Amino acid sequence: MPFSQDFLEERPDLVGFLKGFKTNSVFVLSMIVLFVSFVVFFQFGRIDYDKKETRDGREVGVGVFATPKKDDKGNLLADQSCIVNKDTSCNNITNQWWLAGYGQPSSLFWDENYHIASAERYLQGKLFMEPHPGLGKMFIALGEKILNPNPNIDKSKLVGDNTGDEIPYIKNVDVQFKQGYQPKDGENPKYNFQGVRFFPTVFAWLSSLILFYLLFWLTKNQYLAFVFSFFYIFDNAVVVHSRGAMLDSTQLFFILSTLAAFVYFWQNKLFSWKSYLTLGILVGLVISTKVNGLILAPIVLCLLFKEVRLTLADKTNELGDYLTSWIGKVAMYFGIIFLLFCGTYYVHFSIAAEPIEKNNYSGYTSDTTKKAIAEKRTGELGYFWPQMQDHINKFMLKFQEGVPKWDPTKGQSENGSLPFTWPVGVKPIRYSAHRSGSCATKPYPADCRFSYLYLLPNLVAWVGALAGILLSLALIAGKFLFGLEIKDKNQFFFISLFSGFYIAYMVAISRIDRVMYLYHYLIPLIFATISAALITNYILANRSRKVQVWTLTILFFLVTAWFVYYAPFTYRLDMSPADFEIKNWNKYWNLMMDF
Repeated sequence: MPFSQDFLEERPDLVGFLKGFKTNSVFVLSMIVLFVSFVVFFQFGRIDYDKKETRDGREVGVGVFATPKKDDKGNLLADQSCIVNKDTSCNNITNQWWLAGYGQPSSLFWDENYHIASAERYLQGKLFMEPHPGLGKMFIALGEKILNPNPNIDKSKLVGDNTGDEIPYIKNVDVQFKQGYQPKDGENPKYNFQGVRFFPTVFAWLSSLILFYLLFWLTKNQYLAFVFSFFYIFDNAVVVHSRGAMLDSTQLFFILSTLAAFVYFWQNKLFSWKSYLTLGILVGLVISTKVNGLILAPIVLCLLFKEVRLTLADKTNELGDYLTSWIGKVAMYFGIIFLLFCGTYYVHFSIAAEPIEKNNYSGYTSDTTKKAIAEKRTGELGYFWPQMQDHINKFMLKFQEGVPKWDPTKGQSENGSLPFTWPVGVKPIRYSAHRSGSCATKPYPADCRFSYLYLLPNLVAWVGALAGILLSLALIAGKFLFGLEIKDKNQFFFISLFSGFYIAYMVAISRIDRVMYLYHYLIPLIFATISAALITNYILANRSRKVQVWTLTILFFLVTAWFVYYAPFTYRLDMSPADFEIKNWNKYWNLMMDF
């Protein structure tokens, strides 16, 4: 025992704490998960200086986040400028890690130039067509509306003009103050991203808690659930992508909510109409964010299968007594999905209704839709279905056909990748890059510094998830091909289910004839992570406590160590060229140091 009885008796408060932890360990661990996840997704980040000046031929940050400079008498010096990594009074930690880091960088990256423009169109009521349903972009707009971090900024030009583009698009967020606003001395117009990035980050944060409870319900092992939750929390790629004004973290939140609800209903034999309705609502939210969420739609059949099997085992009732109920529940399930999907588009048509110059709708809309737009009647139910058909058949499908294919001849400029390379993290995407110091000549001098925002995976988590899938498939093959005896049929069912979801998604996405990107792997990665937790629990079930503790401890240490080691790519921390080369050991990733 780690504590002797005498030691515990002398410290009743410690005894109470230990007993309380043992009794409420699930709750305590879940709160640790939630707190650490909050810090990882919201807090850390390199702050872009509010003010910069050129001193001695170099650009430096002035004051704000630097350690204050003082003279020998302790008085503040007039010149508070500092040079990161060179000036000893410039505190790296204070300069690069700060509160509300999710609002950084203070510039667009990846698809934010599309989604922020779409969100602004919702806020300004401007018409547009999009290749995705509107729910995710509505949350982006809602964050901007609620937080209102740009009250004095004229955002009228952030809707884009669609010149040469099929969907709303902006190249930058160069903004001006609103007409009539009197700026304070030294105040410059600057777009604040905390509003548009708020809900994607909130959903990413809360997903960690749902994942913890999902894994706990599946394995009944709170410590295993705790460790594998950090496969998600400490995934560098997840952190980078989720902190942008994009759709994937919102969809992952609804996916995990769907899976958690399903597992809870399945294990507790809850087959009421309310259970089927809840699943339908959650799957509807998944699909209303991105249509690739259709992969989850068949999950209701698993719940129905268990209900039918348990009902038939009850010899006192006839099959016909329940057939109508089963058909009704499934019909309601798919009906609510359809209604939510259509409802999202109805809200879209009602809000985003006013055409702007050079809009793209005319080439994709019927005369009926054009009439509704001209007469400002897009919110009327009578015009809903023609508009729906135009968005799905005339725009969404044709837009997808126009997306280019993966082209390896582009070399480093090709950000796309092939699905079979995703499990090992090929190919990372550089979202932003910055350099400071004397970087004009090669070899780079010692004071040259680079900072990046890179979609770079936590390879421990990704390879661990892949290993989980391979072991799960080996177990399934052993059962059906070689008659292997299964020691836990309940665990085997869920191992088969989540491995099946993984394979189905990867097969389906591999058949899409367009360029795909590494972040498209985040959905199957969730399935693989759950499978890895399940197969680990299955393997460790009959092992000693010591083996279990050491296995989980080593996994946690490796995932954490990788996350910290590659944090510079996640939070845009300064690196020297030598630092970059050391971290760039995997040449298959093809990381780019130069601009």
